[in-house]
Amino acid sequence: MCFEEIAICPECGAPIVKKGIVDKLYVFSCSKCKWEGSDFKTKKIKADFRNQTKYCHDCGIVEGELHKENCDMELCQICGQQLLTCSCSLNDGDREKSKEKLHEKGRIPFIFYPNICSKCGVLWPIYINIPPEDLMKYTFIDGKRHLLCRKCYNEVRSMIDRGQKDKIIFPNKCFYCGSLGSDLRNIKEENWIKFIEPLMRNKTFCSACYERISSFFKNK
Repeated sequence: MCFEEIAICPECGAPIVKKGIVDKLYVFSCSKCKWEGSDFKTKKIKADFRNQTKYCHDCGIVEGELHKENCDMELCQICGQQLLTCSCSLNDGDREKSKEKLHEKGRIPFIFYPNICSKCGVLWPIYINIPPEDLMKYTFIDGKRHLLCRKCYNEVRSMIDRGQKDKIIFPNKCFYCGSLGSDLRNIKEENWIKFIEPLMRNKTFCSACYERISSFFKNK
């Protein structure tokens, strides 16, 4: 079971929705107690992300399928960037020739990877309404930007302010469901690693998510 972070009302604890932007801050509203403001709270809730049906928002195909031709979301198998605009050899100006190269090389099916907190693994961490200068100071660590849920952000900020930056630990996690622990593995199968987008080829996955992702490539 996965967990995701949601914004809640600081007065009654009900889920809240974005209403607009005021002075560069997102303003939320609560339909239950009519609270409005930008100083919201968050909580973690259970979410069955792994088994949810997911669709490409551009071409509409279901997760695991190949994108429709000219979909903005299809990625290049070589560089991992948007296939329509990348400068790799697959995109050489000759449409038919590029299509032939693409099918020879293999295409990357649509897999929907969520945003994940680098510290606790919660999905869809909410980090809005944090000043840009604070994001730079407290989320860029060892030359890498880390997504953090509100609770982990406050913990990391406190440790950095106390001069304990070297003690911050980002554990290994599944990059599909966010679960932590020892039940993690890397993708090594040469027969289907080429179908994973380049950015995710060195990531770890729990056994359940590993099996789900590999099932997309069984018949490729």
